[in-house]
Amino acid sequence: MERAVPAAMFVNPAAGRGRAGRKVAGVRAAFALRNYPVKIVETTSAEEFRRSVRAAVSEGCATLIAMGGDGTLQLLVREAIGHAARIGVIPAGGGNDFARALGIPKNLEEAVDVIVRGKPRAVDAVRVRTGAGTRTERRTQSI
Repeated sequence: MERAVPAAMFVNPAAGRGRAGRKVAGVRAAFALRNYPVKIVETTSAEEFRRSVRAAVSEGCATLIAMGGDGTLQLLVREAIGHAARIGVIPAGGGNDFARALGIPKNLEEAVDVIVRGKPRAVDAVRVRTGAGTRTERRTQSI
């Protein structure tokens, strides 16, 4: 098994009409400039994204970062919920509503600073299944 890096960033390169994919190099450089080791994982499908996040969690990665929009963040949180990993977000999608609500800047270098220097805060995560199989789940995740 590969030794886990402290942080892994999962990128949906298609997010924001391709904006996320075009900005990966700049974000990689911003993390490097701050001496913050991060493994960058670009995925081409939701299933590959989910598998990559599960692998990072099982390897003991302490910080999981979504680079994309709200959908990218949602995919990451669904796989990480209930684990001790902190969650970060680099807003590079179309809406970025969650990042905006948390006050995370759209400027990518400033968003990297929030992750590198920021202090995690607890955010409630709720999963509700309706219809044939009713299931409710509520957990607190560090973001």
